[in-house]
Amino acid sequence: MIDMKNKAIILVKNAIRTALTNAKFTGENTKKKYLFIGLYIFLVIYMGGFSFAMSFLMFDTVREQASAEALLPFIPVIMFFVTSVFIFATSIFSASGVLFNAKDLEMQLAMPISHFSILSCKFMGLYFMNLIFSLMILIPNCIIYFVYAPFNAVALIGYIVAIFIAPFLPTLLGSILSAIMTIALRKFRMKNILIILASIAFFVVYMQFFMNIQNSMQYITQNTEALFNSFSSIYFPSLFFYKSITGSLVHILLYIATSLIPVIIVIRIMAIYLSKFIAAANQSFVKSNYKLTEQKTSTKIKAATKKELTQYFSSALYVLNTAIMLILLTVGSIYSIISKSGFINILTQIIEENDISEMFLMVLISAITITACMSSTTAHSISIEGSRLWIYKSAPIDEKNIFNAKINVSMIIGLPLIFINVVIFTFVFDFSVLNMLFMIFIPSMALYVAAITGLIVNLAMPKLNWTNEAMVIKQSKSALVSMLCYISIALLIIIPGFLLFKIIDQTIILSGASLLLVVLFIILRKVLFTYGINKFNTLTIDS
Repeated sequence: MIDMKNKAIILVKNAIRTALTNAKFTGENTKKKYLFIGLYIFLVIYMGGFSFAMSFLMFDTVREQASAEALLPFIPVIMFFVTSVFIFATSIFSASGVLFNAKDLEMQLAMPISHFSILSCKFMGLYFMNLIFSLMILIPNCIIYFVYAPFNAVALIGYIVAIFIAPFLPTLLGSILSAIMTIALRKFRMKNILIILASIAFFVVYMQFFMNIQNSMQYITQNTEALFNSFSSIYFPSLFFYKSITGSLVHILLYIATSLIPVIIVIRIMAIYLSKFIAAANQSFVKSNYKLTEQKTSTKIKAATKKELTQYFSSALYVLNTAIMLILLTVGSIYSIISKSGFINILTQIIEENDISEMFLMVLISAITITACMSSTTAHSISIEGSRLWIYKSAPIDEKNIFNAKINVSMIIGLPLIFINVVIFTFVFDFSVLNMLFMIFIPSMALYVAAITGLIVNLAMPKLNWTNEAMVIKQSKSALVSMLCYISIALLIIIPGFLLFKIIDQTIILSGASLLLVVLFIILRKVLFTYGINKFNTLTIDS
């Protein structure tokens, strides 16, 4: 008989395998398998390249300073702190679903396994999700650091250890706050809205830092000691990390101890109250003041759309991973009312052009189009049904209405935000009526095309046997492939405009982009209502 220790190890191994290889390739042909491996590699290289560029910019900013040698170790501390803050924030919003709301918890609780082992298993899955982000950000920074700084074998060991240990404490802190919120907000009916607003505020501050990275670096180089003391007081492992990468073996050991010991202690305490956390995470509310009134009826498409909207807003993680881009753009457009010049400077920094006045309309249409495409909600809309898919399959509603209801969610969420942005930009920058119509039509059609594309991709790559929604929304093959498709759609519309705007009239370019979107819409809608319907009818819970 397998003892308790071996059972716990098996659970942890399963959590790690699920986190790292969530897209299972069993039974798939070799070409398809290597295609998805290639896509994941592309994403890792892309994120790693971004980190490499950011790190290079930071090191390049301080290398000519008089005290450059003393400042160099502080650059990894910045990236370490920023990575930790991001992991902490994302863990707040995903920990509850992974730790307390996973579908397989009921089965695991019925097994002869301790609550500590079960919670450790779930926590390790969450850790490995965050470790991937840590690797993509900190490894490029480590490489550049040892190109600029004197080589030290102990310092290199310290940095490598730190990369793998870094996610533990912020993941734990995020999980603790998530658990507290789960208990504190269990009777608050609007808790998802509160979580969404807090997340938006965090991302606005986070994006503000990166948009002003050059100014931030100037401030950093002038206030190194004060910032270092602030980071150390806010997040004490920053000091141990700093000492580790400067070659202190004692601080490497201290860093490991202060990161792992709290994890073990807190998980043991949380395991004692695991049942209460699970009950709070799954608590729901119904209205009790029902009144007998006239019964109302609605069409099938309206009923399905209402059901889809309810499902969408019931998950803060779902909302944040879709609508966040358009919401941030809306924050930016509101900022343009306050500071027109400041908004233009931000766009100038993003595009890295000294003067964008000639192509300003193209830049704004591109920004709205990209964010609209990335805000499509359909990449997960089939998978999120999970074991509830039978409801649609047995309901007296045809597949076209089901698909249209899921597409309607994207349009209902996206169109008002697109319209708000366009109205603000038109008011602030005094665009003509024709240009305003182009600014509305192109992103709106791009959103519709992206919604159809995401639905087709999700039908082709469904994941219905998930245990927590993060697996579908953040880790699934459909989410990855759809994101690449959204980017491709946006670039297909945008790149020709930037290449041709100096030799072809802007109105002709925008008309061509509009026509291209209409053609894509017709083709993809045909694919959805032929291939998509056939695929939907073959779906089972094991998909």
